[in-house]
Amino acid sequence: MPRVYKSVVRDNVRRLMSDNEGRTAKQIASELKFKRHSVDSVIITARKRYGAAKNGFVIIGYEHTRGTGGREAPIYQLGFDGAVDTPRSTYGTKTMREARARYQNKLQAVINGKTNIKRGVPINPWLQLLGMRQNTTWQTLDTKQEKQKSEQPVNATAPGAVRPETRPKVSPVGTVGFA
Repeated sequence: MPRVYKSVVRDNVRRLMSDNEGRTAKQIASELKFKRHSVDSVIITARKRYGAAKNGFVIIGYEHTRGTGGREAPIYQLGFDGAVDTPRSTYGTKTMREARARYQNKLQAVINGKTNIKRGVPINPWLQLLGMRQNTTWQTLDTKQEKQKSEQPVNATAPGAVRPETRPKVSPVGTVGFA
């Protein structure tokens, strides 16, 4: 008679999955309060031994998890006779472009700050909060002021004349990134 090995994790995972609801490995681990590694090893071992048959697990779909990089997480369900895994969608250039666009929209201020640090441009974090690109803003202001200076008459700096401002006012916070 073959020996039957008891596994607390395996038994609890199978009991949880008996309701035929699909869950990712991360969801299973959080519901049972087990380590993710333990749940993963139970699922992997069952899939190697039984595949998608009665005692194994079948993949019924994939879920994109926000906040984590990489591919979609598989959604598992208890296996049954004749079950076939859902094929994984291709991770092509279109999907990568969409993921990169989501990342860029979400972290545009951080990306701008890192780029400006690499370039050696003084960084003002308040401009990032306003949604302005700092280096473009300062270049535009400098260009406008130089244009105004060149258009003024020669005697504009005579006593009593209004003096043009030479630089935009800097916030009292100062610049970040320079020691």
